[in-house]
Amino acid sequence: MRIRSAGLIFSVVLIAVPAALAQQVFMNRSSQTQGDTTTLTFGSPRAFAVTPVTGAPYTADRVTENTQTLADGTHIRHPPDNEHMSRDSQGRTRTERPGYFNFVPLKARSDAGDFRLIEIIDPAAGVAYLIDDRNKVAHRVTLQSHPPIQPATRAAASAGSALTVVSGAGGVVSGTGGAIARAQTPDATSPQHLLEKLESEKIEGVFVEGTRRTTTWPVDSQGNDRPIVQSNESWFSPELKMMILVKNNDPRNGESVMKLINLSTAEPDASLFQPPVGYTIVDEKDSFTMTIKH
Repeated sequence: MRIRSAGLIFSVVLIAVPAALAQQVFMNRSSQTQGDTTTLTFGSPRAFAVTPVTGAPYTADRVTENTQTLADGTHIRHPPDNEHMSRDSQGRTRTERPGYFNFVPLKARSDAGDFRLIEIIDPAAGVAYLIDDRNKVAHRVTLQSHPPIQPATRAAASAGSALTVVSGAGGVVSGTGGAIARAQTPDATSPQHLLEKLESEKIEGVFVEGTRRTTTWPVDSQGNDRPIVQSNESWFSPELKMMILVKNNDPRNGESVMKLINLSTAEPDASLFQPPVGYTIVDEKDSFTMTIKH
């Protein structure tokens, strides 16, 4: 997910849950453009370990949107990020990202064409591929292994889930079921946290459980003359073991929404989780580069 400010990074961390979305192995470290050529450098992925989710296939499009509101009321709507994601019953995943998403420099976006980065993770085989569809190359690396996560049943996932909030000054309050948990702190300048469990519902045809976390920074805690209220709302599917919808509203950074659309729980075609026929497979032992002609 592309995050545009440190404040939003903090917000996502607050609502993160295990196996929330497809895991990413390949991280773009740098990019450089000279003339009509962009060189992407990827760091060594050997330290990454993948925890597969088995028995919960899906296909979906992940859309991330961000809107900022300026002091004069002007709204800035950033172009949405779009990714196409798939997972099969074996826990193999495939994520397709536009080539300009966090990879190609801004000045090269207009001539990047239809270049896409395709990441395939195969925990059973212990390998991951980064597919370069422009040059017909599959960069392959070896993964560390983790035991698979089995999808939870609806009943087990809904029973007695506890909520715990830890305040900035160390206060802790817990609740279960639909209770609201509130953290109190003796420090008047520390943020106050309120965590509530929302009524379960269906989104995109799947059962989801929702939580909302509200964080309030008191007056003068950040030089502010009024309280600053930030809310994070997340909707998690116990059966798919992933987030379906995440909403963040922070007056300092704007509104951010991550949502899955066009969600299907049908088994994807097995060929999606293998390098295409005719592609050259290159085993990578350390950092590597990818060269793209515009």
